[in-house]
Amino acid sequence: MLVHRRFLTLTLATGFTFSLFYFFSPWWSFAPPSGRTFLGRTFGTLGLATSLAACGSYAWQRRRSYPKEVQDTWHTGLGGLSIWLLLLHAAFRFGNVVAGLAFLALIGGVASGVAIRVYDRKLVQLVARTGATDHIRAATLRYHHLRRRWVTVHIAAVSGLLTFTFVHILSVLYY
Repeated sequence: MLVHRRFLTLTLATGFTFSLFYFFSPWWSFAPPSGRTFLGRTFGTLGLATSLAACGSYAWQRRRSYPKEVQDTWHTGLGGLSIWLLLLHAAFRFGNVVAGLAFLALIGGVASGVAIRVYDRKLVQLVARTGATDHIRAATLRYHHLRRRWVTVHIAAVSGLLTFTFVHILSVLYY
């Protein structure tokens, strides 16, 4: 439980620091913050980096001996931080259809990731119960199937996110 609180505190502090930097940046810059300014592109680059780090976190952490709870906390925290950084990058508005679709895919990826965590916790609670009855076995099987469906939605949303992000970057560089 301590790892969750520590990582949540670190994620919130990082998001708060970036927010302060974003909201006080117009005082020393003449351009309002947007995705086309240096600050906006910096937030976009950081958002892309956290999204890619969240995508690659399971591959990186499987090689190490971290508990699953730490992996899930790291993955969820990076996904949530990437939402905030990309909102700051876009200045809370989306003028490009592809960027809007990429953001919706990111929201879908984070929402399905949260659903997967809920099912994981429920499965751990069911397995920890003593005296496994047929009712508990049926509930465990049902939650396992629901979790598998949410993992499929999660993979589809993240694949869409990466595709739309790649198209967005190419379109910005082209035009």
